[in-house]
Amino acid sequence: MKSPLKKEPVILEEARHLLLQNDVQGALQTIFDAMRAYQVPKNGATGFTASLPRLDTLCQEIGSRFLNSEIRPNSRKGKPLDVYLMTEIYDTGGHTGLIGDYVANSPDRQAVLLLSNALNQNPPPAMAIARTGISSEYIEKCPHDRLLEQTRWMIARLEELQPNRLFILNHPYDPVPIAAAQPGLARWIYYVHHADHTPALGVSLRCTSHFDLTPRAMHCCRSLLKVPNTVYLPLQCYESPTLPHPINGSVLSTASSGSSHKFSWKGPTAYPSIIKQLLGSTSGRHFHIGPLAPQQLRQWRTNLTEMGIAQDRLVYVPHVSSLWQAMHDLKIDLYLHSFPLPGARAAVEVMGSGTPILHYSPLDNPLQSSANLVYPESKTWSTTEQLIALVNHANGEWLATHRKYSRRYYEKNHARGLLLPAFQKDPIAGPDPFKLDPLIMEFFRDEIDAYCEKFQGIAKRSLFQKWASRLRLRLEKFSSKP
Repeated sequence: MKSPLKKEPVILEEARHLLLQNDVQGALQTIFDAMRAYQVPKNGATGFTASLPRLDTLCQEIGSRFLNSEIRPNSRKGKPLDVYLMTEIYDTGGHTGLIGDYVANSPDRQAVLLLSNALNQNPPPAMAIARTGISSEYIEKCPHDRLLEQTRWMIARLEELQPNRLFILNHPYDPVPIAAAQPGLARWIYYVHHADHTPALGVSLRCTSHFDLTPRAMHCCRSLLKVPNTVYLPLQCYESPTLPHPINGSVLSTASSGSSHKFSWKGPTAYPSIIKQLLGSTSGRHFHIGPLAPQQLRQWRTNLTEMGIAQDRLVYVPHVSSLWQAMHDLKIDLYLHSFPLPGARAAVEVMGSGTPILHYSPLDNPLQSSANLVYPESKTWSTTEQLIALVNHANGEWLATHRKYSRRYYEKNHARGLLLPAFQKDPIAGPDPFKLDPLIMEFFRDEIDAYCEKFQGIAKRSLFQKWASRLRLRLEKFSSKP
């Protein structure tokens, strides 16, 4: 069966051919469909940071067609205006909450959210709106259902609004916000690289600053992809004042969170299979926090029945307003980071709550490890046997020690208020990740070394080895700077 994936030159050629025929909708749809194919885990493109500079340039060229007039100098009066461009917002997931964090760090500014509606979904739910921190009267969803009209609408709104700052948080396959973010429509344009686990539109966009939210993405974009104006902007979250619950050293409660796309559902790391074996080897309960499809829940329940495991030992919690608060309300002792795709914001909330974390590192690709997202002392697992051994080892003393590690790392790198000074002036500048924590550099080098060692002597992997060697040298160059 032919792969649905197309290389950038092929997508570019098809889209340009349609533009020559003045089929702008067709060109945008070609980009949208081809990029969306990259997001399917079975296609093997997830887990890697990648930029598509020629497609980004083409999106900008398309958007320039919709500029109604010569761009005017900003004449807007009143509070400075921040505009956020997004595809959709959700009541779960990290990128919607990210808006709320940025709005909270900009108390003296008015915020407006423009949704491209590229997925033609229903109006955003009330919980999703609440997470943005923006009043519903300042949230606008494009009324059109075609990419062409959506692009025209978004550019027209930006021309009318004349924002001081423009933040781009599009879905990685949505070309509309990238086409709409035309130079001159805002004084400061910021691309927020939240979809850093997959090839994404906008990574190479010419803008004031490119925000990376994780150390690994920052290293890849600055050192390997040579993205200009990269800034590391650590993730934050809404803090909860509650204290950790008492440790129950005899019966552990574990938890994971995330939508279904964060987890494997087939193969040796299938989520239902791993939890079935975990519950079969321990006496505790496991909580899943986040929406799952009905068939996935049935698969889970069937597995438990086959093992003779009581159904109440697996607890499904589809939605919570705060993962941090949920760690306390549900009395979670140990958090299992989602696998194979880790949730960066989830890790921050969990560490803020002082909950210990076990993180996954795939044997065939250590570069996809979530080690750089969590506290350095967090333990790694790659096989079900390793996970079960770690959970069985987590007695009261171990949990108490790791609670301190987890909370300490949060306070040092992600505590609320760290970003406030950065958002008070433009251009926004975050801390230098190469000085933030030297252990991050060690993690990243170790991952590269492990991957190179795995493929040592295999001729067809020689290209990757050269790539990894060059990347290692670049990282050493950056880390050696005073």
